[in-house]
Amino acid sequence: MSSLADRVAAARRNELSSVSTNRNEALTDLRGRLHFKVVEELGPTLYDRQMSDAELRLRVMEMLEWAIDQEQGVPLTMSDRRQLLNEIASDVLGYGPIDPLLNDPEVTEVMVNGPYDIRRAEGQDRQDRRSLRRRCASPTDHRQDRRPGRSPS
Repeated sequence: MSSLADRVAAARRNELSSVSTNRNEALTDLRGRLHFKVVEELGPTLYDRQMSDAELRLRVMEMLEWAIDQEQGVPLTMSDRRQLLNEIASDVLGYGPIDPLLNDPEVTEVMVNGPYDIRRAEGQDRQDRRSLRRRCASPTDHRQDRRPGRSPS
């Protein structure tokens, strides 16, 4: 039988784990609500070709600031708030979670094979890229050296 101290420590770990899970779920819900509000409010403005990218980003960030101020449910640190704003703006204006990879000058390729399978290649060497493609394809047994209209060598 475990001691009282062990049981109390286990209960605290479970409580902290539960709080962390609840906070993550609350942040996910908040992210979804804010994303919806921005798209709903700005709607066609997001596709206005007369507006510059900088002006559009400013309008999206202003709308996000307003929307997040309307939310009462989840207390946010400044760091959480800034991260949330940037993630949603990236989702609305760009390519979401792969934006940092696309904007990184060291990354030469981004391969998205599903929502949880994103790979990147760095460097300019053609042999490195070919090797990476082979390593990425090897678990699925795809042929990467085959091109349409050519027979395999």
